[in-house]
Amino acid sequence: MQRIALTSWSIHPYLTDGSLALVDVPARAKAAGIATLELCHFHFTDTSAAAIAALRTAAAAAGIEIFSILIDAYDISQADDTLREQDITHVAQWIDIAAALGASHVRVIAGEAPADDSAALRRSITALLRLQAHASARGVTVLSENFKSLGATPANWLACSAETGSAISGLRPSSFNCRAMASRSNSRPFFMGCSAPRCTH
Repeated sequence: MQRIALTSWSIHPYLTDGSLALVDVPARAKAAGIATLELCHFHFTDTSAAAIAALRTAAAAAGIEIFSILIDAYDISQADDTLREQDITHVAQWIDIAAALGASHVRVIAGEAPADDSAALRRSITALLRLQAHASARGVTVLSENFKSLGATPANWLACSAETGSAISGLRPSSFNCRAMASRSNSRPFFMGCSAPRCTH
């Protein structure tokens, strides 16, 4: 069954100008008839245990599902071992926050390396599998999508799907990014099915 979700990116101006607090979003979404949220990591101004607990309580009180946190940062494909491990650690910390929040998924960017960097693709796949192992132990599932340069070609996306298999349950295509990819590559867009709810922008 398809579900309609609101991504917090849609209300980015209100969250960043101080007119709307993240803890108030579940009630506002419920009032608008939306029952599922995806929250962008950069909209969390406080990740203390108390703040995450308050947001989880607000979502429960409104009857809202927090489906995922979009972790729109870090480069798990980069060549520098130290920096890559630091970024993987940061992503894992956001997975822990998602678990504490009661979110069932996180969305992780495949990487910012050039699309023709096969070694970077291998590093990204390895990192995604590591992160899914970390997430699974906490009841969270890793999603990824065709966003940023490494994931910007159908070939890389299909390779990622084949290598991760069922471990990464939601290789999530963005139709907007598919159109952008087609524009850049002069090829037809590609789409892959997934179980994530459709987000409104």
